[in-house]
Amino acid sequence: MITLRRTTLAASVAAIACCLQLTSAAAQNATTGVIAPPAAQQKTPGVVKSNRKSDKQAFDLNGVWWVTQPEGAAGFKPDPPLKPEAQAVLDEVLRLRAEGFNARDKTGTCAPPGFPLILTRVYPIQIIHTPKLITIIHEYYNAVRWIWLDGRDHPQGDDLIPTYYGHSIGWWEGNTLVVDTVGMNTAPDIQPGVPHTEQLRIVERFSLTKDGFVDELTMHDPSILTKPWVTAKQYKKSDAELQEFVCLQEDNHYASDEKGILRPIATPSSK
Repeated sequence: MITLRRTTLAASVAAIACCLQLTSAAAQNATTGVIAPPAAQQKTPGVVKSNRKSDKQAFDLNGVWWVTQPEGAAGFKPDPPLKPEAQAVLDEVLRLRAEGFNARDKTGTCAPPGFPLILTRVYPIQIIHTPKLITIIHEYYNAVRWIWLDGRDHPQGDDLIPTYYGHSIGWWEGNTLVVDTVGMNTAPDIQPGVPHTEQLRIVERFSLTKDGFVDELTMHDPSILTKPWVTAKQYKKSDAELQEFVCLQEDNHYASDEKGILRPIATPSSK
């Protein structure tokens, strides 16, 4: 895989927001989540409003940030509390990696990392924070997350279309920004060797630190986890500028086999 950091990323959030098409949504089913209460009446076409009350905005996250954990791309710490079937998958991946194989990391074939896997990559992020919408731009894969702060609920049923980065809504609880994300497709692992189902729900709690902020994640997926998995990432402000990230599939001479192991494939230059 070849990645290039070539030109400064020009991100126009206003254009992104105008072009984003909102899907219709049904009322929130309180039995499916531990955070969101039932939705109230629909006030805007395509947006289901929630009766959740949010405190006033406590801080803003505008700027460019770098993750500071030394483990970086190694993943989330501590290790996840996995059920036996999921633990067997992770054990096999760890065994293969100890033998030098890159197993179950589909970014090696230019596949999007998805959320939350993208948080384990040591690249800068840029946050554009407005009262009703937070846009997080990752240099890695130039991926974008939208966190809606306008009081809407998640789409329900067929209106919730699984995506790589899910559907995120946020609100304020005192000095903490709470973000609830659902609707993540199952193509990428949470981290290599830790699969998930469409039941995955991630609650983030953003709070300020002395020199940055911490993003605490609580992951809920009863199909693979014996209990909620709590982990965190810490960030510091940076003067960096985001760069273009390019993954060139035509120059990527690897493919995943039936076990998810990246193996070299035949190319004209390798014969």
